[in-house]
Amino acid sequence: MWIRDTLPHLFPMIRFASYGYETKLYPSTSFQSVPDLAISLVDALKSCGWSSPTAKPLVFLAHSLGGIVLKQALVMLAGSGGTEKFIHTLVRGCIFFGVPSRGMPMNDIKIMLGKQPNADTLVAEISDTSEYLQTLERQFSGISFLRTVKVYWAYETKTTKAVVEVSCIVYSSLTTQRLTMTCCQEVGGGFTRSGSDVILVTKESATGGRCTEDPLSTVPVDENHSDMVKFSHGDHRIRNFAYKLGEICGATPQPMVVVDNQLHVDSPPQKPEDGPYNTAQLAMPEFPQWDNQSKSYPGLASYLLSTATF
Repeated sequence: MWIRDTLPHLFPMIRFASYGYETKLYPSTSFQSVPDLAISLVDALKSCGWSSPTAKPLVFLAHSLGGIVLKQALVMLAGSGGTEKFIHTLVRGCIFFGVPSRGMPMNDIKIMLGKQPNADTLVAEISDTSEYLQTLERQFSGISFLRTVKVYWAYETKTTKAVVEVSCIVYSSLTTQRLTMTCCQEVGGGFTRSGSDVILVTKESATGGRCTEDPLSTVPVDENHSDMVKFSHGDHRIRNFAYKLGEICGATPQPMVVVDNQLHVDSPPQKPEDGPYNTAQLAMPEFPQWDNQSKSYPGLASYLLSTATF
């Protein structure tokens, strides 16, 4: 994972961690919504110390549904009072990867879910017919702090296979003294992504229309929706996003060199002296949803919000 294995070496003054949440689609009896997930994120930030006056700045990296959850959480923080509102003043920027600000096609997912309760909540909220997303985009774009932070919007440029049901043929036989009978029965075999090629999140949806209004704030990634955040070790695109992260937090990444057509950090990272984005006082409390990826270098925190696998 490049956020765990590469970015901490490029930015030894930044502490990296990931935040996860349960969004299993099938089978599921959950009817949690995007606002429910956003409230849980805000509660996690508060419990981990980011409502404290001594808390360090935050940068978020979010993929797909994780970006919708983040946008909703930021809207909630901006509209709240007290300690919650203080958290949003810590945000220095975000990089959104394939976040469906204008929704995504969910017809195949709805067929898979059938009458499950999440078909009418979480899945409906992020579909391309969602009125909720339209309202959220207006609220998010109206947050005043966005004028003082840097936000990038990455979008996929490869198609993804649609979800289809797979059937299995089960054969059984019965043999008697005079006759052998063979029967076959078709049974459900589950669902897989092996259908037709579809664009899960269009450029317009992933950028909220900013691809025409502010194209330099957008980043094309020549991968499908799932693989657009799965860069392998040495992938040159890591450097591109590292420099964008550096622009957000005002830090310069460690030099990188090309060895056997792969990028490598020029020199091993050294723990820097205490500075505005590095302090031993910021210790990550134990919390099951947070996966601390850079325990050696506490400081400005950057988080990747994970997402359900569609």
